[in-house]
Amino acid sequence: MREIQELTRRVEVLEGRVRRWRRTTLLAALAGLLAAAAVWGACSQSAAGRHDRLGLALADPYGVDRAGLAVTSSGAALALAAADGVERTLLSVGTDGSGLFINDEQGRTRLTAGVGQTMGSGLILTDGEGVTRAGLGLDESRGPSMILLREDGTPLTTLP
Repeated sequence: MREIQELTRRVEVLEGRVRRWRRTTLLAALAGLLAAAAVWGACSQSAAGRHDRLGLALADPYGVDRAGLAVTSSGAALALAAADGVERTLLSVGTDGSGLFINDEQGRTRLTAGVGQTMGSGLILTDGEGVTRAGLGLDESRGPSMILLREDGTPLTTLP
């Protein structure tokens, strides 16, 4: 049961990262250029106070959590960890879209790919400091777009 709670916590942390990234992107007028998918909604809670989610955690022979599956009423996520227990990949499906997050050896998201109902599809590359450096998006209303950013996050090149 502790493994399920830990997996759920990790998914919620990643959901928070995605929400913060989307807000920052919108404020910086990059929303049309970087069409990242929103991944699943927050876990609903019933009137009895019981979380509406199920999960499964798998550990290696040394007791290190290596894989986990979480399912809620609004989506599902599959997380995979390296031998040291650091989460390296998260695949999620929710009511607003699907997302794939690939993390580096410290667990920082370096590549995000997603398809959303409201934001189109996109690919985002982030450097080791957590700064978005490149984005490729396809929005049905605006068409394809690309952006390359400097180390300080300011645009270097945008298309169109």
